Amino acid sequence: MSPLVLPGVIIGVGLLMVASKTGGVGGFPIVIVAHTLMVLPFVLRSILISLENMDENLEKAAAILGANPMKRFIYITLPMLRPGIGAGILFALIMSVNEFTVSLFVTARSTQTMPVVLFNYTMAYIDPTIAAVSTIYIVITIIAIWLLDRLVGIAKILRLEGKS
Repeated sequence: MSPLVLPGVIIGVGLLMVASKTGGVGGFPIVIVAHTLMVLPFVLRSILISLENMDENLEKAAAILGANPMKRFIYITLPMLRPGIGAGILFALIMSVNEFTVSLFVTARSTQTMPVVLFNYTMAYIDPTIAAVSTIYIVITIIAIWLLDRLVGIAKILRLEGKS
């Protein structure tokens, strides 16, 4: 849970130091590690909430009826985890696309993320392009939340969080 507690600047500087020691500054692997580190707590929390609210009796019944562990996982556990996995994917997508602070430290010119590109653009030019891109970001986020609600059901996820 440290990415939730530590400021992004500290994580970014720490990752920059690790990348400089290993020779991976500005490469795709360090960018992927940085973004994974930043979104992991959100994904884990949403999946853990689904796991806590899962009915274990269904798996036990499947085992009694002769289902092997793989079939129990595929047909029982995975469908019950679907709301948590969907919410985790949505959180990861939104957090990763909008991550600026850590990305500023670990990206190079060839691996810049969209927020870093927009930041550099605002330093060089003064025009309304940034406002248009921000509007597109907001619309994409609203569409992602709407799709998640249609596919998984946000109300179901919120009810699961209320029980824990």
